[in-house]
Amino acid sequence: MVADDQEFDLDEPHLLKIATRTFLTSKRNLAKFSEYTSDVTETQIVNNTPDFRMQVFQRWGRVDRTTRMIKPNADTDDPLRRVFLNECRLNEGQPVAVLSFQAPNSWLQQDNLNQPVKLLGFLYGRIKLPGSDQIVPLLISKSIAWYPEADSQPLGVTTAHVYLASQGVDIAGLETIRREHGKRIGRNETEFFYQFLQAVENYPIPVQVPRWQPLKLLANSRKGPGNVVRLEGRIKQVSKVRIPDKSVVELTGLDHYYQVTVFPDLGQDSANPLPVIPGLDAAPPPIEVTDGDQKITYQRFPFTVCCWRLPDGEDPDSLLNRKLVVEGFFYRFWKYESEISQQHEISGQLSPLIIANHFELPSIDLRPLNQLFGSLLFVFLGVVLILGWNGFRVWRRRQTRLQKFKESLPARLSWPSED
Repeated sequence: MVADDQEFDLDEPHLLKIATRTFLTSKRNLAKFSEYTSDVTETQIVNNTPDFRMQVFQRWGRVDRTTRMIKPNADTDDPLRRVFLNECRLNEGQPVAVLSFQAPNSWLQQDNLNQPVKLLGFLYGRIKLPGSDQIVPLLISKSIAWYPEADSQPLGVTTAHVYLASQGVDIAGLETIRREHGKRIGRNETEFFYQFLQAVENYPIPVQVPRWQPLKLLANSRKGPGNVVRLEGRIKQVSKVRIPDKSVVELTGLDHYYQVTVFPDLGQDSANPLPVIPGLDAAPPPIEVTDGDQKITYQRFPFTVCCWRLPDGEDPDSLLNRKLVVEGFFYRFWKYESEISQQHEISGQLSPLIIANHFELPSIDLRPLNQLFGSLLFVFLGVVLILGWNGFRVWRRRQTRLQKFKESLPARLSWPSED
């Protein structure tokens, strides 16, 4: 049996059993189990904790303080070898502690976080907080979902992150995304990828959210996840991707999305090289191709855009080699196999991944043509004026000579008489 109201101890055997069970249970199943306790009040959770032991709860609250805890001499498969103890408050103000396997590193540097969170986990019992006499209920959770309400430089929260949180994206998941920088998309981050994809349903992105330029993104790729990028480039591939997970289809209403490979013109050359990016030193060199009569140098970083839909009336084949403009959220650098990576014998092609609602095909800018036409018209009028003036001068000289000739003639011709 679990002994309540005791000092918190990572070596407690029952704690290890429940932690292992929590670690092996998916968040989706935990959320389903929590439906059975949705009618339990927060007061009941605090005052009658033993009655609800080992039941799953999901509640909104706020986190105030997070402490990293390390279990000495723990086995490598021990889920408690490195955990986080989070001191929280439920919405009605009742104190509760949450033991989680993950937490944002920025939380560890603050004593009064006061950040909105969603708690999901097994109710273990009552514990005495370390270094305190306060006794609180303890939930054991895989992680705590974080939905910040305002940007914060100490916490690394930007205006774009706040907007994503308002659209249902767990900002604590950015820690997982950053750890996977430069790797293939794995199962442990599938949840966050689809959260991003669902978040872009509402379009356009508010104007107060700053837009990053591609070069800034390349130079700050580890700080970039979750920020908005504006990208212009040329489409080289469009693929339709089916969503295999039925629960994701039910959640987003999407059964597919489009993956677009884009080569932007970054305006860099040997005199102005691209910024050095960790993990990208083995990337292949720029590629030169001919598009009609124009030779285009594609930079070494193809961008990948995942979006809900294509422009109206377009299909994947009609979009090849067209120019696009897109605004979306940077996810991270990901790696995939390509002909270029095989040609250069590297482990994979690296590409910044952007998630957007859609992209636009810029209309032809007629201003340069209008300027050219105006210039040609000006030159034409100038030539006409010059030729007209010269013609007038020639005509005037001829008229002057003719007048002088007439003046030299007699007033009347006088023929000799026949007499």
